[in-house]
Amino acid sequence: AFAFLYRNKRLIYAALSTLLILTLIWTFSKIEIYERNQIIFYSLRRNTAIGFFEDRKAIIITDLNPDEKTFSYSIKPSIESGGIKNQKLLKPGTVFSEINFFYDGNFVQFRNWKLLIWDKNFDKKTFSKPIIVETVLLQGNPRITIKELTQAVQFKVLLIDASNADYRIKIWQQQAKEEGIDCYVLKKNPAYVIKL
Repeated sequence: AFAFLYRNKRLIYAALSTLLILTLIWTFSKIEIYERNQIIFYSLRRNTAIGFFEDRKAIIITDLNPDEKTFSYSIKPSIESGGIKNQKLLKPGTVFSEINFFYDGNFVQFRNWKLLIWDKNFDKKTFSKPIIVETVLLQGNPRITIKELTQAVQFKVLLIDASNADYRIKIWQQQAKEEGIDCYVLKKNPAYVIKL
């Protein structure tokens, strides 16, 4: 009888330990989702999409409509997997501001992180002093060399999206390599994620 009780106690302790471990794993995964602060630059063929995720809130800048297949396959899974309760979709060029987020069409500030979207609107523009951001996104075939870009902007990462011509992308990649700049092409590559 003592051996039977001893074995049952061990079984109960093992079951309780397993239950405790599973509860802790589930809790930590939920905490990680709620504290998810990241930016996703989606890799799309002809469209633009940048997601800004803070806790259970998302702001998506995209030229896609939510009912399009590309949105459903490329963007919606990251929204749903994050347990997002509040989402805002913005069209490129929209001016929008709220706590921890500002967007004016070419400049984004999300918390303390800054992005400059360099497009044709910046062709031939000069600045009295360099703009300081974390990331520059080249979009829409602007006529600029990487050397000219580094004179106008101080940045850490250069992203090039699929809206640019292939020949121009190759030139920029080579120039970025020569300048020692961290460069990532979104065309035909996985999404680029920045965790904050």
